[in-house]
Amino acid sequence: MSKHHLRPRDATRDRDARAEHPAPESRIDHPGACVFCDVSGGSATLVKGTDLFSARGGHEILIVDPSVANGLAKPTAFAIAPRLFKLRRVALLHFDRRLGALETEHLTYLQEQLLRLFPEEPEA
Repeated sequence: MSKHHLRPRDATRDRDARAEHPAPESRIDHPGACVFCDVSGGSATLVKGTDLFSARGGHEILIVDPSVANGLAKPTAFAIAPRLFKLRRVALLHFDRRLGALETEHLTYLQEQLLRLFPEEPEA
């Protein structure tokens, strides 16, 4: 994987691109991506996505371009920061809002980065 579009949060923003991709107007502009799912434990780990110029915080981001498979409407910045949710909550809030699926290369990269930054506790 030679091109991941990963950049630190302090990267300079291109003003011309801001005009090309106006501010978000709906939740479709803020998709979440399920990165890990533990059915037996009843939890899911999601990462928050937003438009390129609304991404905030001190986290690195992965930029994913739109495709037929992922259903994104425009380039989307996913924060490399885990958000743990109960599966029941995910199912209730998002059962009819699925846009698509991240390409394997993007999903694998997000998983690897989350495991690198937030390693699991060693089992006793």
